[in-house]
Amino acid sequence: MEYKIQTQMNEQDYRNFLTFHMFHKGKAIWIYTAILSIIAAAACTYFAQILTIPFFLFCWALMIATIMITLRVKISLLIKKRLKTDRANLIRSEVIFYFHDEDFVMENQGIASTATLSYDKIYQVVETKDFYALYLNVNQATLISKRNIENVDEFGAFLLERTRDIYKDCRRKR
Repeated sequence: MEYKIQTQMNEQDYRNFLTFHMFHKGKAIWIYTAILSIIAAAACTYFAQILTIPFFLFCWALMIATIMITLRVKISLLIKKRLKTDRANLIRSEVIFYFHDEDFVMENQGIASTATLSYDKIYQVVETKDFYALYLNVNQATLISKRNIENVDEFGAFLLERTRDIYKDCRRKR
């Protein structure tokens, strides 16, 4: 079985991926957020001289919200910077994937390049509700939007069969 998928990511797709990568893939962000917010809430409670559990919990929730808003702003600024400096138009360029039994080919139309990779060269495959992310290393991924796939379930089964040990299903369970 072979699949040809033409895909092109837009700014919202890229935002969804960066949000996923920061909040879902990077589990350390939750540990750092919890520790930092507890320390900040304790300092807030101490300096306000209101040493009650309800006030501490209020401060903690406020600190978590502040950190989350800050991270969202960081993502927005990162997207703007990458779009502004993307002279080769890599983010918005069309990529054509040819998936074969033993390998797959990526053709980037924006920079006229072609790469062939065997499935064992992929670091990780992540499926979300909107896209497949083929991680080439821990921080670099190429994305395939599900809206560009004719039969998503069939393709998902094909990809899972070839990458079972590195496949991660991160679709939201309803």
